[in-house]
Amino acid sequence: MTGLPTLFFLFAFAYVAGSVNFSILAFRLTGREDPRGHGSGNPGATNVYRQAGIGWAVAVLLSDMGRAVAVALVANTLLPFWQVPWVGLGLILGNRFTCFHGFKGGKGVANYLGFTWWPSLPAGR
Repeated sequence: MTGLPTLFFLFAFAYVAGSVNFSILAFRLTGREDPRGHGSGNPGATNVYRQAGIGWAVAVLLSDMGRAVAVALVANTLLPFWQVPWVGLGLILGNRFTCFHGFKGGKGVANYLGFTWWPSLPAGR
């Protein structure tokens, strides 16, 4: 499976994957209020740190980055290098405008870092 159908599928997959907000999930699982209701109103790791402490912030940051690395690995495996950034765009758009939380998501920083970290490793050697 190559070409545009693969790109469109992976873009949609990345959007849905990016739409899963780990800070909101973590707060719901622990019985806390929505992180968007306090602090900066952003459901990212920094706001989680302000509300729940360093442990939860690190967990959210690593979850977001880990998801982005996984999406980058899949994209780098199945697509030519020039199509991979489009999948990253889908991931970040999913995080910014999440379909699961009223199209109000995070800033996409951890997703950007995770998505660009993996492909940059070979360049540094």
